[in-house]
Amino acid sequence: MEFDAIIAGGGPAGCATAAALDQIGMRVLLVDAQVDRSKQLAGELLHPSCVQDLSALGFAAIFKASEAQPIRGFVTIDHRPGHDEVCRLPYGEGDFGFALEHATLVRLLMENLESRHSKRLTVWRDARVTRVVHNDGSGVRVEIQRRGPNAQ
Repeated sequence: MEFDAIIAGGGPAGCATAAALDQIGMRVLLVDAQVDRSKQLAGELLHPSCVQDLSALGFAAIFKASEAQPIRGFVTIDHRPGHDEVCRLPYGEGDFGFALEHATLVRLLMENLESRHSKRLTVWRDARVTRVVHNDGSGVRVEIQRRGPNAQ
């Protein structure tokens, strides 16, 4: 199989990159190892500019998911001895961001990519790039190990 780009990793950066390359007409393979992200203690705070960029890439529907909590700004607190400063950082009028678990964000992004009807975008879950066979002016060839029912 031939692709214009192979992206190793289906996290937020990999999914956004796959969507952007698909939008400009490139044939893209997104390979994700499907690690159990639910065991990570991680959350995401997506600022308004991020929400706008992801929406432009076709991910607007993920923000309507019940897991995403709208954010109108945020506060930082400096608890160092002698400081106790509170800094309020509101967003502009009408601007909003979202907060959600990292694992939820990745799941929603991957599901969105898989639901697209693009003939240029392919998503392989339970797969990982294991080796770069060659990388020169004629192109790049990689080996990909796949698990699960669709493994080849």
